[in-house]
Amino acid sequence: MDKRAALIFIFLIITAAELAASGRQEEVKAPVYKDEWILCITGLDTKELNAQNTQIGSMILSALNERLNSVSYRTRVSPEYAYYEEITWAEERAAAARALSAKQNERSAFLYRGEPQWRYQRSVAAIDEEIRKLRANLEEIENNAPLISREPVFKIASLNLDNIFPIPPKSGTERRFCTEQGIDAFTSLSISEFHGRFLLDIKLYTVYTNSFSWQDSILFSYNDLSEALDEIIQRLLTAISGNRSVSVTITAEPGDALILVNSSFAGRGGVITGVYPPGTFIIDAAGADYERLTYETYLTEGQTLNISLILNPVSYGFLEITSEIPGSIYQGALYMGETPVTLRLPFGSMEYIEMETQNSDKTAVVFQMPSAESYDGSSSLQTQQLSFDPIRSLETGNLNADRSFYYWVWGGTWITGILTWVMYNTYIGSNYAVNYDSVYKGSFDSSFYNYNQSMYYATMGTAIAFGAVASYGIYRLVRYIITADRTASAAVRTGRN
Repeated sequence: MDKRAALIFIFLIITAAELAASGRQEEVKAPVYKDEWILCITGLDTKELNAQNTQIGSMILSALNERLNSVSYRTRVSPEYAYYEEITWAEERAAAARALSAKQNERSAFLYRGEPQWRYQRSVAAIDEEIRKLRANLEEIENNAPLISREPVFKIASLNLDNIFPIPPKSGTERRFCTEQGIDAFTSLSISEFHGRFLLDIKLYTVYTNSFSWQDSILFSYNDLSEALDEIIQRLLTAISGNRSVSVTITAEPGDALILVNSSFAGRGGVITGVYPPGTFIIDAAGADYERLTYETYLTEGQTLNISLILNPVSYGFLEITSEIPGSIYQGALYMGETPVTLRLPFGSMEYIEMETQNSDKTAVVFQMPSAESYDGSSSLQTQQLSFDPIRSLETGNLNADRSFYYWVWGGTWITGILTWVMYNTYIGSNYAVNYDSVYKGSFDSSFYNYNQSMYYATMGTAIAFGAVASYGIYRLVRYIITADRTASAAVRTGRN
């Protein structure tokens, strides 16, 4: 291939890439601002307590921090949304205006400084184009309010995650404290003794109101500390959520059952209560030797859910595994022992059992344990038998090799196909030029004719290569399917003992 052919080939590849790139238009989504809402828990004021009661402060802060960490999101009320929309809008307009002013000042300085004539007009035009874009951007921002998240992710301040509770700010410095800490709200707590009991005051400062938007208190004794914390935290969560929260009460049996609410740990068995933002609730209950149970519902503001979950115990049977050749038995990836071995398995479960001999030969089976209803309660009828005979190699190495070969051939098919398409279109173009010169001019360039013949042979060569690779790919695919089928684990029925 001479220099002209190489240039034409490179030109066609670049043109095809540009056409493909111009055809792709990614959808631009409007950015969403303020998608997080951060709360800081400040230190508890305990100066009104006796020295022997100051430890109660750390207990209250730890409980409050733990409970608030379970909240994942909240809903913004309309006044809060309007506040964040306005300040974000103002920040965007100010940034766009500053960029436009800086570019206009740059143009004035350039006109004063000047440049050589041959470059002056081009530079001025470039600056004017940037100014036009900045003006259009400023106009776009002024005409379209920013999109603020209505359900921001609720987060605790990073200091609280390290169990650090800063000193509450002095009166009049609350807003500056929030700006320095990068938070949207903070709690202010104080506790004092009241006729042998404790009085806990809690306040919530929010940036959007620039004031303490919520305040509450609770009177309790030391023995009632846990219940008092549940009550005051429930009220705080209601204020933080931005609307009326929902109350969930779960009664679960057995007593050690693990309860999850929306994938978050809620407690173990017994009676569990919690306050959550409204929305979809997925409640999962699970326990050792018990069937898993899931309940899903949707709760609106102020609703109360009382649900009772009773888990059914799992019934087990026994599987005796024997083989003529001794080997190691694996249940999935778990080593279970050397043959003969007896496994305790749930009725109705699908099990994968693999055996490996000392010679590294492997065989595996997949089988379904029968249901518990098929037994009459007699222990002698609850034992299944499985025998590995003879041992059959899984040939995993051959399967991996066939898979790898097939993937490589599949990639080669794409490469040769694209190359064939490029060469064919190049040949069509050069052949059209030769025919045009022959018909309308009566003669043609012999060197270009020879180039056209070379392109013809090259096109035929790539087409043959594409056909050969595609045919070989079909062969590798069939071989891969056959090997995969041959090495698949057998599905068997167990025999009752």
